[in-house]
Amino acid sequence: MPPTSLDDSRALVALHENGMDPARRRALGAHYTPAPLARRIVQLAFDELGRMPRMVLDPSCGGGAVLLAAADELVRRGLDPADALTRIAGQDIDADSLEVAREALRRWADENGAMGAGGAQLSVADALTGRPLPAEVDVVVGNPPFSSPLDSTHGAKPGAGRPGAYTDSSALHLLAAVEGVGSGAVVCLLQPQSVLGARDAAPVRESLARTTELCALWATDEQPFDAAVEVCAPVLRRVEEGPHRPTGATKVSLLWRDTPARPIAIDSAGSWSPLLAAALGVPPAAHRDRSSMVSLGERAHCTAGFRDEFYALAAAARDLGPDNTDPAGDARLVTSGMIDPGELRWGQRPRRLAGNSVLRPVVALDDLEAESTRVAQWSRRRLVPKLLVASQTRVIEAVCDTEGDCIPVTPVVSVEPLDDDTPLALLAAVLSAPSSSARLALEVAGTGRSSAALRISASALESIAVPTDPTGVRDAVSAWQVLCAQRASPGGRSWEAVGRRLDRALGFEDPDVVQWWASRLPGRARVRT
Repeated sequence: MPPTSLDDSRALVALHENGMDPARRRALGAHYTPAPLARRIVQLAFDELGRMPRMVLDPSCGGGAVLLAAADELVRRGLDPADALTRIAGQDIDADSLEVAREALRRWADENGAMGAGGAQLSVADALTGRPLPAEVDVVVGNPPFSSPLDSTHGAKPGAGRPGAYTDSSALHLLAAVEGVGSGAVVCLLQPQSVLGARDAAPVRESLARTTELCALWATDEQPFDAAVEVCAPVLRRVEEGPHRPTGATKVSLLWRDTPARPIAIDSAGSWSPLLAAALGVPPAAHRDRSSMVSLGERAHCTAGFRDEFYALAAAARDLGPDNTDPAGDARLVTSGMIDPGELRWGQRPRRLAGNSVLRPVVALDDLEAESTRVAQWSRRRLVPKLLVASQTRVIEAVCDTEGDCIPVTPVVSVEPLDDDTPLALLAAVLSAPSSSARLALEVAGTGRSSAALRISASALESIAVPTDPTGVRDAVSAWQVLCAQRASPGGRSWEAVGRRLDRALGFEDPDVVQWWASRLPGRARVRT
């Protein structure tokens, strides 16, 4: 009998999870899984297993949306509905949600003619306890809790070999699921895309590389539920850990939205961001010959503020408004929105700072001292000639602060030369080159606020290569001057020509990389081509 799963069972789940008290939802990290998304991840897991599963477990099942999808899929693949229910298991720490899941499955049984049959195995349990799962479990699938990285209640604390403090709790659930199953089992748990490349999640990826094969990754740039993040679903198969496990590049099936799968080769022990970058059309950028180069970290100090810096600066800020254009000794505050490639747009149009609209935000260091002595000291150290680099942008966007009168507002990165022999224009050209943006996209795709945005950190910039030979330095400085001239003269050279010149100065030429970079420049830059 084909499954029906009409409105009754799923409506119950949706009513429960969408109607949950917001404070309780945040505490649990719970988010309702729409039926199409639940069906998608269940099918991914079943397809990878390649046979009828003995037991399907959702370790954080909530009201049962994924369990209903699993029951439907088991029937679609040939099981009797009554038999399908005996192969379903769910766990959750919230007893109320578990009772909803039990009732939803009872209604599913009624809808599918299986009333009176044995029910699914549901139990109150914490998925992060590290207990082994029943041996029959060969598929673990679900939508684990998504919680703020600053929430100290979600399990593991950072330490040697442990995930960093900013690892989303969903990654900890992924790790626990893999550690709980036997060899050959398949695990597919939804994750925020930040898990693919976030530095704090690196220990999770490294651990998974020792015990699993990353077989497939599904991702989308939509936000399918109310966690306000873009998600992905890695499909992992548990293998025996040991010294004879293959290392190096492995082929992973990439599924973007609803497009057919295509194989992508990556080092699964490293960042998984190249998979998402490939889905987004980032062209591969060959590594440059670094024999005549050094890392940017050897030429400049890269730093960015954090929450304390942001809130102290925002509290002490005042806006000069449209009439007063002279900071009169106060430091200018620069947000990411004020930075375009080669152009600082402070004072050109209103921007947001801590929820307020500001045009010419400044701060007096005496006022800042009253808010936070430490942040005032940090800010004084920023009052030097430097580059300001925006974050959450589509390409690297840098501008020179030659007067040294600007303070970066989190998450703007300050790039400060370590000596007077390193021209700001050289560093600006290196960061603005198309190949630098492409390489960064391959490393950090998925860690920004959206799939298309790059979360640019100080540490990521420090690894970018800077030429040291006189010809390379001269050509890079000249290329930066051309970029600035392009800004000042809309009818001048095209941005593609500027990009080619920037890359040639670094010993790199690839028209696909340049075209990709030019297509992602801020809207105002594209108008000027």
